[in-house]
Amino acid sequence: MKPRGLDSLLESVSPKQVLEFYSFVEANVTRRKKEEEILQNSGKADKEGRKDIFHYLFNTKDDMGNPAYSTDELHAEANLLIIAGSDTTSTTMVGFWFVIFHSNSQSFKEPETKNMFFVGFDSLLNGVLYPADF
Repeated sequence: MKPRGLDSLLESVSPKQVLEFYSFVEANVTRRKKEEEILQNSGKADKEGRKDIFHYLFNTKDDMGNPAYSTDELHAEANLLIIAGSDTTSTTMVGFWFVIFHSNSQSFKEPETKNMFFVGFDSLLNGVLYPADF
């Protein structure tokens, strides 16, 4: 879209909140990129660096040894990750509240049944709750 000038046209008609979101993404990618560069220049990237997804995006190289992602591509990746994360969170919250409000109240009637199966954190790890009938 850049060669035809559509980016500037879309930017001029975009709502203020969208432009603020793009500024937020750009500022955070720029900040995170500077942090990564400082760590690499100090030689402490392997010991003290954050091993988050951006660490791997910044350090990915193509076959020629050049950075695999341009700045615009990093912004696009960050935008995608933020949207995917918020979408996942909202879906999880909707599912949680659906189960809470639409469950048959059986799970709330028999706390002694739950106490019989749930004896501590280890019972969750060992799958002891699976045979519970609630």
